[in-house]
Amino acid sequence: MSWPIVIGLGSYHGDDQAGWLVISRLRERSVPEVRLACLQHPSELLDVIEADRDLVICDACVGNEPTGSIHQWTWEPGQIIQHRHSESDENRIHRKDRDLPHQHRSGSHNLSLFDVLELGYSLGTFPESVEIWTIEGEFWVPGTEPSVRVQSASVSVADSIWERHRHA
Repeated sequence: MSWPIVIGLGSYHGDDQAGWLVISRLRERSVPEVRLACLQHPSELLDVIEADRDLVICDACVGNEPTGSIHQWTWEPGQIIQHRHSESDENRIHRKDRDLPHQHRSGSHNLSLFDVLELGYSLGTFPESVEIWTIEGEFWVPGTEPSVRVQSASVSVADSIWERHRHA
């Protein structure tokens, strides 16, 4: 087993830095730099993934849990049944086991994470194992620091990833 590629998705908008904070913590643990990346858009995943190397994705999310709540699951192709975009559906993705927050966007540069995962899989460029970690955020103001709860959760996520893969 070898160290996976770990991607932190985010922006400079408060709690949206969660994924980047995870990467920063992993850098402190001396994870090989070639296995870490901070990206702003899910579509950038197509440029950095390797079909023969496991992938770990870390991102902020908006859901119904308290700020700083951590969610983790393994993505499998076809796991998403449908995207629902009506106001009554509250812009959520329906999966077999639960609904997830989802923001509908148009254009190839603004594909959602799940759209990119499905596209990469259909192109044969995604690994079989994709682990996703999300941290519930609350504050999204451009140029602000992430909340204390998101900062703390990002340390927990990074430490969990480290423990899971450190012997790779």
